[in-house]
Amino acid sequence: ISELAFHRVPRQVWPMSHLSPGMGELKFINWCMSFLANRIRTSCRDFIGVAKGAAEEIKKTIQHGGDFTMLEVEAVHGSINNVVSFLQHPQVNHDIWDILTAVMQMFDKRVGLSELLYGMQNTQARSATEMRVKQEQISVRPDYMASCVENAATKSARLEALAARWYVEPQDTVHILGQQGAMLWQ
Repeated sequence: ISELAFHRVPRQVWPMSHLSPGMGELKFINWCMSFLANRIRTSCRDFIGVAKGAAEEIKKTIQHGGDFTMLEVEAVHGSINNVVSFLQHPQVNHDIWDILTAVMQMFDKRVGLSELLYGMQNTQARSATEMRVKQEQISVRPDYMASCVENAATKSARLEALAARWYVEPQDTVHILGQQGAMLWQ
């Protein structure tokens, strides 16, 4: 077995996944996005209130009429607002969007993501030295992971060579190495 593990846990057999530190935030983000999607679906419905005394023709026009359909209202009813009115749900409180943004930033930090990994930057670098330091720091984690992959691949190749030496017979190599190569394998 050649194991590839980026986050070892002391006295544990299995390594920690990349997402484990941010699971609480990820669950909240999933719940919050579902809540907001449902809230938006519910609050985007249109309700139209029509006075009982309004003519049947006005009701039919509202239900089945196209855009820019003219409605004639009797002077008895007064203003059109006295006959027809749209009902709206209250707006979604903006605080939930602020909270969601903060939790998403916390999630990014916990799982090791940053704006520079996304190729973004909130502020302009003031000097070339500052940018060089940021680039060096941002490459620490990917470099570590690359070395883990390289070590696991090296170990895997060594194990494969050992398995080949133990289990591959010279006659198995003739079609690959030729007659002379098979003799050398032996």
